[in-house]
Amino acid sequence: MIGTTTFTNERKAYNTTLEGDTLVMKGTTNIGSSDSNFSGQIYSKENGSYVGDYSTNNISISQVTRAGAWVEAGQMMEQLQKDIDAKAKEVQA
Repeated sequence: MIGTTTFTNERKAYNTTLEGDTLVMKGTTNIGSSDSNFSGQIYSKENGSYVGDYSTNNISISQVTRAGAWVEAGQMMEQLQKDIDAKAKEVQA
């Protein structure tokens, strides 16, 4: 089950953490007046090992054979984007 993104550093650049079933995404989100962008690294939830990178329009998994990681990372990217959109509306209010 994918959680909700945690935002820290209450300013326009936020540190973000999002936990999935087996992965954790840690990165930075910049929330602007008209658009937002984000990037960071993906780690294994089990042992903290590096799995890949992500950015606003990209996911990169270090081991192509980890099909499950691709699926979960894609779902997490969708959740992250929804959470960022909600945070942007909150910040602009």
